[in-house]
Amino acid sequence: MTGLRCLAAAAAVLVIAACGSSSSDSAGTAAPAADPPPATDAPPPETDAPPDTQAPPTTAAPTTTLPPAIAFGEPGPDGAVPVLIDGAQLAPLFDAFTPGDDPLYLVHTQQDDIFVGVELYTVFGAGWTGELGTFPTDCTTHGICVYLDPDGSGPLEGGGPGEGTITVSQLEGGSILTLDDVTIVASDGQVYTMSGVTLAG
Repeated sequence: MTGLRCLAAAAAVLVIAACGSSSSDSAGTAAPAADPPPATDAPPPETDAPPDTQAPPTTAAPTTTLPPAIAFGEPGPDGAVPVLIDGAQLAPLFDAFTPGDDPLYLVHTQQDDIFVGVELYTVFGAGWTGELGTFPTDCTTHGICVYLDPDGSGPLEGGGPGEGTITVSQLEGGSILTLDDVTIVASDGQVYTMSGVTLAG
């Protein structure tokens, strides 16, 4: 009986040794770990919008240069200087009617670089009493007086009343007057002419 126990113990020791050797052998012959995949470059950062949807660059609006509202032409053979006025580019005009014993329509420019003024008296001068049409610019007979200072507050002398014709197109609801052809003699003797100048109050 003792021999059987010794034999069983010896067999158990052999089984344990065999298992330990097998574990150790399999650990020693395990396959090596695979190499990690090569590193790749990081993708470029995303933009807010694809290139084809980017907003186009802004451009400045083109500037428009208007001709001056007032210009001087070359003196004529008689020395008269034409004053060229674009009424559409004048600053807003003073336009008022004063009632009373001597009713007066008064229209004139309100800017520093030129002064053109028209006084229209409906009672003074029997030739004009407030009607529309074309009339002489004559203070005495028609009560229509035109004045000019070619550079407003500048050094050139002004003058008037001028001689010529004026067309009165409208008086009520804003005056519309056209200086058809008016000659002004300034206080220093210089002669100026105005043609086709429309003043709209």
